[in-house]
Amino acid sequence: LWVYSNEAINSPFPVVFQFHLTDTPSQMYITVDTAFLQLYECTMGAGVPPPSASFFVNNVGGEDPMEFFVTWESDLFTVTVFSPTAPSGIMINAIYLGLPVGTYLDTIVFYAPTSIDPIDTVIVRYDVIPGTETPEIWLSGYNYVIPAQENTGSIHPVNHEVNNRHGGCMDWYIVEEVPWMYPTETSGTVPSVFGLGANVDGFVFGEYPDSFFVFSDEATNSPQQVDVLFRVWRFHGDMDYNCEINVADLTYMVAYLFLSGPGPEPTYFVGDLNCDHMINVEDLTYFVEYLFNHGPIPCGNPY
Repeated sequence: LWVYSNEAINSPFPVVFQFHLTDTPSQMYITVDTAFLQLYECTMGAGVPPPSASFFVNNVGGEDPMEFFVTWESDLFTVTVFSPTAPSGIMINAIYLGLPVGTYLDTIVFYAPTSIDPIDTVIVRYDVIPGTETPEIWLSGYNYVIPAQENTGSIHPVNHEVNNRHGGCMDWYIVEEVPWMYPTETSGTVPSVFGLGANVDGFVFGEYPDSFFVFSDEATNSPQQVDVLFRVWRFHGDMDYNCEINVADLTYMVAYLFLSGPGPEPTYFVGDLNCDHMINVEDLTYFVEYLFNHGPIPCGNPY
């Protein structure tokens, strides 16, 4: 059958009719009319994946196998079809989009060419609801060690996550008086990621322990304390973190490279003597030359 239109750019358009004659036709049967997906506003909660729903496409008639096809156009979910012939499981996985509270509807279309009822649909109901439990602060970490070399200015922030353990919205804010640390954000609504930056200028070799607090006026476990330790180092090659470079450090490097010994303290880059962002035999050779043959000082050292 050809459909014509004097105005359409795709005229004529073919429509194919398929005639299938059988004594025992297949009959598509889908085990649900509506699939339900329920999500919380703002966040599902710490480590909680978006929900899913499952159902089956069956052939309750004759003529096996019954092939079927699935189509959908939605940003709300994905569809997994476990087999192209019935019986087959169907899995719908919600996509978390941060939508406001409300009900959102979409449709999945099933087409089985040989079924006496060849087309069927499943409505997907995507409900976003407020949190159902009192918020509780969840943090991605409670102890951070931040190493930095003397007189190198600001260092790249370490990411820190704040969330509501139970799902739903929660506002938060930070209270801190850490002289060397600067958070990239001091308040927000979950889920949030902010950086813990540091400025080493003015701080000499040593350790600087401190802490800050994450508050939420809505959470049952507010405030939460986060401990931070600033470990300032001076020399590349000071493997044992005592502010000296000597044979003990060379022995430490040999053990690290060849005997599965501990790594350099307080950070891997202390052992990078030639500034190639690696620790290997070249650094060991550089170290020997520096200690015993008046070779150049380790790259990046003040003296």
